[in-house]
Amino acid sequence: MNLSNILFYLLAFWHTVVLNCIQPVNWQYCLKDPHIWLFPEVRRGIEMLHDPKIYESEPRARSKTRELEGEDGTVRDRSSSH
Repeated sequence: MNLSNILFYLLAFWHTVVLNCIQPVNWQYCLKDPHIWLFPEVRRGIEMLHDPKIYESEPRARSKTRELEGEDGTVRDRSSSH
């Protein structure tokens, strides 16, 4: 595991979670049930750092989704393309 990867994930966590949760308007959402939304995602992130192969199939799934989407982002009907 590379130190720059760890730094990247910590910065992403800081920008996504910490900076949003320090705003008083978000306190009711951030402080409510962290065992449901925060702890499982932190565990998943740690697992991903230790075993990056977990998400190996994700790029294939995303490219397949892009094939089905139109230019405007809507999903095309596969039966109409034949």
